[in-house]
Amino acid sequence: MDHGNKKNNLTKFKINKLNSIKQFFFILEFNVRLNDFFLNLKIGYYEKDNIINNLLNGNPIMSF
Repeated sequence: MDHGNKKNNLTKFKINKLNSIKQFFFILEFNVRLNDFFLNLKIGYYEKDNIINNLLNGNPIMSF
């Protein structure tokens, strides 16, 4: 029996599992950041007039 090959396959499986977990968290984090980005865009869109008024009045911009 070739025990070395079996151990090697197990190691490959563990590495693949680890990579898929990393990938899952990467996608999760990416989605969270994407949601934050769109949320900021929405807030930015509704605050646009406010920001322009603040600029015209010389007030510092507090958002972002």
